[in-house]
Amino acid sequence: MEGKTGQSRKGQHDVVKEKYDEVQSDGRYEEGMARMAVYHRHCQDPVIFRTLGNVRGKSLLDLACGDGFYTRRFRSECGTDPVLGIDLSPKQIDRARSIEQREPLGIEYRVGDVTTLELRRWPRAFINNIAADVGFTAEWHEPFISTEGLETYGAGFFENYLANPQSKLLRLTRTV
Repeated sequence: MEGKTGQSRKGQHDVVKEKYDEVQSDGRYEEGMARMAVYHRHCQDPVIFRTLGNVRGKSLLDLACGDGFYTRRFRSECGTDPVLGIDLSPKQIDRARSIEQREPLGIEYRVGDVTTLELRRWPRAFINNIAADVGFTAEWHEPFISTEGLETYGAGFFENYLANPQSKLLRLTRTV
């Protein structure tokens, strides 16, 4: 049973990678990103930027970075340094690198599968304990919708996002 679960997960994972690569070349990517602007502004931005705090000069790893949309914002708006973005899709990383070439911010991008990172399989309590052991406090931030977004679009508009959030934030702060 274990082997079949792993195989089906890998099969689904391969399909996701293929779909990400496919939409890079047929115009759907740009169309989707235009529609995502509302979600970025009212869903992801509040979770990320309002809870991130002052990270100027700190290292940042953006897992599943896509084309580097937030990766670039972390570097340019928050002053994080160094910044590394990792994504499953080689075409997404190609796009990110192309943007980096046009508008250099000093960001490194790599193709990689974040589901193979051991961190993904560890429960929160385990991560919290490891963080504490090496002098960090782990803060977990769940997705939420901005007040402006709820007032403008209503809760129903964001129902799918809240049921299937695209991001969660784990902030590690060094304890003194």
